Amino acid sequence: MFWPSFNAALAPLETQRQRTIINTLLSISVSCFASYGLSRAFHTKFGIAEIQNATLAGGVGIGAAADMMLEPFGAMLVGLIAGSLSVAGFAHIGPFLENKLNFHDTAGIHNLHGMPGVLGGIASIIACAVATPAIYQESLYYIFPMRAPKNETLVPPGEGFSAGEQAFHQLLALLIK
Repeated sequence: MFWPSFNAALAPLETQRQRTIINTLLSISVSCFASYGLSRAFHTKFGIAEIQNATLAGGVGIGAAADMMLEPFGAMLVGLIAGSLSVAGFAHIGPFLENKLNFHDTAGIHNLHGMPGVLGGIASIIACAVATPAIYQESLYYIFPMRAPKNETLVPPGEGFSAGEQAFHQLLALLIK
């Protein structure tokens, strides 16, 4: 499966799909570089399982914020952190959880989906807190439907949330999951 297509599948607007594909490609690419660098730093050779999983971690990490205007730097930063978290998880956090707390993650789900997923939630909270109609134009209300004014006729009406209210609801959703 092509990860950018997976992230972009449900985006309603063409501009969102394009943004999602670009952000996902950037995040995955930088996640690859980070995984090679850290894998070599933690071991005397490259850890293939770490690198394979950390590559995917970039796609997981950017998933929640992929259709947002992160600019290339934001997408690359998410990829860098996601890849780094994943490799560090396989090299240090996983063994710690297994040896000290007796938690055994047989498939590395915590390192591939757990930590990068939380990172993606945090990235989406930050992105929604700074999202403005001047930046997003009409796509703002498709990405954040609850921010649409209650009496809007051009897009489905929402609740008129501010950027801060939307970010708070994103935070609540992250904490619930």
